[in-house]
Amino acid sequence: MKVYVAAPWKHRKIAQSVASLLEAVGFTVVSRWLAGHEDRALSQYAREDLADLEQCHALLLLNIELSEGKAFEQGYAMALDIPIVAVGRPSMVFHHLPYIWVETYSEAIAALRDIQKYPFSRP
Repeated sequence: MKVYVAAPWKHRKIAQSVASLLEAVGFTVVSRWLAGHEDRALSQYAREDLADLEQCHALLLLNIELSEGKAFEQGYAMALDIPIVAVGRPSMVFHHLPYIWVETYSEAIAALRDIQKYPFSRP
């Protein structure tokens, strides 16, 4: 199953660790932003993020702190009917929509496995 990991840019190292954990248990992480920035236009990164979201089966939100980027990614995922598993606590009004809230990464993996058991029409 393909998973997009969303987190604030400044917490990219944590997100990379979580991505490694997901891959170690069999998920495919499609978040190219985790590789870091090169000499490309920011618009290219934005397009890549959207393309990565369009191919994922679930979004894993690391709700570590507020971030406009991850807020946009969550809205885009919602618009595409992509399930969102969120680690942390709700911090904005839209977090009270159908999210799967968990407190630990182990619980997040279990929730992603549940989503994997009941696939829906994603590529």
